[in-house]
Amino acid sequence: FLKARHERMHKKVVKEKELIRSEIIKRDSHFWLGSKKVTDLKLSEELIFPSVRIYPSEYFYKAILFKEKIEQMAIFDYNLLILKKLSLSGKRLNEAFKEAERGKVESSLTALNLYKKQLAELLPHLSKVSKINENFFILQEDIYKAFLKHFDKLKAIKEVFPDDRVEEII
Repeated sequence: FLKARHERMHKKVVKEKELIRSEIIKRDSHFWLGSKKVTDLKLSEELIFPSVRIYPSEYFYKAILFKEKIEQMAIFDYNLLILKKLSLSGKRLNEAFKEAERGKVESSLTALNLYKKQLAELLPHLSKVSKINENFFILQEDIYKAFLKHFDKLKAIKEVFPDDRVEEII
């Protein structure tokens, strides 16, 4: 009975996580007396700062942004959408850092401006973050930790930015 239930739940979870790869999110299971099994998310470094293949200075960058918008429109679960937006905002920071390292200051500033825009869209919704569904939930503490890592990445960007342009960073 438990094995069959576990398989049904597993199929449901895998189906709901099609847009977020299972190796990105590490799961811990908790059992509480009188309640259902609940799994909370451990936001990995790869989820907070996804890898970057196409940079703001490259020709196809706008196509990547368009693709990300379409992916977001395909997510109907409110909290999965917040996870996706959090991940994409981290991706903008990664882009800004890599571009600054390559000496492409204007492209780095483009990524930082997109980060500000995405952050402005994300912040009003964070107070509503809670249980995603009956299988797992996002902890506000995890989101707080993600933003601490964002802050550290911003510091790293300032370190590689030219001294005369540092004041332009957020």
